[in-house]
Amino acid sequence: MDRDELGVTNGGTFTISELVTEYASITSAPHMVPVSDFGWATHLDGMSINGQFMDGHSGLTDFGPKFRGGLPSGKTIAVVDSGSSFMTGPPAYVDAVYKDVPGAIPTNDTNGAGPGYIIPCDTKMNLTLHFGGQPFPIHPLDAVVVNQTANGLMVCLGALTKNLNPEGTLTDWLIGGTLMRNVYSLYDYGNLTNPNAGLPYMQLLSITDADAAWAEADALLLKRLVAYESYFTSTYGVTPTTTQPAYTGPTSAVALTSADDKETFAPGPSATRASVASSYTPIPALVSPNALSGAVAEDAVVGDSGSGHVDLSGLTRNTYIIIGLLAAALLLLLATVALAVRASRANKGYRALDATGGPPKSFMSTYSE
Repeated sequence: MDRDELGVTNGGTFTISELVTEYASITSAPHMVPVSDFGWATHLDGMSINGQFMDGHSGLTDFGPKFRGGLPSGKTIAVVDSGSSFMTGPPAYVDAVYKDVPGAIPTNDTNGAGPGYIIPCDTKMNLTLHFGGQPFPIHPLDAVVVNQTANGLMVCLGALTKNLNPEGTLTDWLIGGTLMRNVYSLYDYGNLTNPNAGLPYMQLLSITDADAAWAEADALLLKRLVAYESYFTSTYGVTPTTTQPAYTGPTSAVALTSADDKETFAPGPSATRASVASSYTPIPALVSPNALSGAVAEDAVVGDSGSGHVDLSGLTRNTYIIIGLLAAALLLLLATVALAVRASRANKGYRALDATGGPPKSFMSTYSE
């Protein structure tokens, strides 16, 4: 998979029975045989989080015997699937990744990807997955998912979210574009009907230089935010009226500093719906300094008077219309029932025809006669 300047998947390379010459060394990578016959599920050795290795915490220990190769101690089960923009995994890993990130706020609004965290858009994460004894670093750009609301506010989520039901899918991890934009992968379907002829296997080749990615991450993260602002301005003809969130330290209570109408205009497949209530404050240097502190109050005012009075006349009028339509429907139903009863009574004298005594005589003579 390739990524564009917005950091989302944008094309890639797909071949059958051929290899990209640059990545032909993938044939020497370890064979990862699927642990089941359903999907590309394999063993994950663990994850390095800012240089600290973490493993274990599988939610499938009771299902170990069901997996090909079992479930060795310290390992988890991971499905590699291009259909997801996020990387969903055991809650212990998610909390370990974000517990030390300044400004990380728990959220359930991840477009169905499971509970996760809202994080500052300039967060630089150092994450590496380990398969088959090999490290696969994730570019910091892929560890942050950017969303943009209807008013131009950029809201960022950590790409790692929680899998609360591993038993339901028989997998601890669902790893999508977050990893696949950093690897070249090879899939051999083998022969499941004749295992002696070879089982399916998957091979992965890292294509991300961890040191180079870390060095360029700050500039690329900023470039992506500028690209999102440019996209919004060119598409809707206005400059975003909201600001880029930045963490200002812990507060005794969470303050509402931004709100949106639940619509999303973020380009690419990584878009999600987001509504943010946090202790973030604006960074004027990035985008317009206008604030949204009064947005919720303004939305509650109806009319131009500014008095805060809510006009219910429209609601009353619509109620009368609905009641009238219901009454008409009831009368129509009663008329239909009456006609049905009348028709049934009209057929009360119906009797079956008497027997005719057999076929006409003209059909009883043989051809010889």
